[in-house]
Amino acid sequence: MRKRTFRVLGLGFVILLLISAVTSDRQVGFAQQASKMRWDIVTFTSWNPPTFKEGGATFASATDGTFIKLTGSGTFGPGAADPVTGTGTWETFTSSRTSTAKGTYTVTGLVSFQAAPGALPAVFVDQIGPLANASAGLAVLRVTYTNADGSSAGTGILIVSCHLPGAPDTIFEGVIATKGTVTYFDRALTMPGVDGNRTVFHRLTS
Repeated sequence: MRKRTFRVLGLGFVILLLISAVTSDRQVGFAQQASKMRWDIVTFTSWNPPTFKEGGATFASATDGTFIKLTGSGTFGPGAADPVTGTGTWETFTSSRTSTAKGTYTVTGLVSFQAAPGALPAVFVDQIGPLANASAGLAVLRVTYTNADGSSAGTGILIVSCHLPGAPDTIFEGVIATKGTVTYFDRALTMPGVDGNRTVFHRLTS
């Protein structure tokens, strides 16, 4: 019962974000940033010391247990009118882990971004950018999906969220997404010492 309640609340949160995405074609909920931002789904190549770089994967599931695997990275800002970039791969699965489709996606727009408190401890090795430039936060992005054969696979929303040490517990770690009529709102949880389902933002200074 408790797990079902959390699922319903999570779905409600996603629906609110989707309403924002649909109704904000011209006005982006984006505060002017001091610098351009980069987002990544990361992979850890070592745990001693903890070392990460771009190229990781995240998972999120729908209400029926089907799920999606995502990779990717991109940039946006510093202003709402500045170019938005981003690409990655996607693959969908049945609840029994049978692959049903796969391809690539392209970020077509920024709905909103909010930076949050939080920082990585000095023990971390950041192979993407300066460790001091790592940031917690939440970005909502519009994407178009393409099948492996090059045909259209529809559109959707990508929600990238990063929880660093010191960030509020209301910020989750991982990625959730929509694809067509399917909402993959239940993100896979991170586990200590296990690679996967991790993200990071960086402030770009050059």
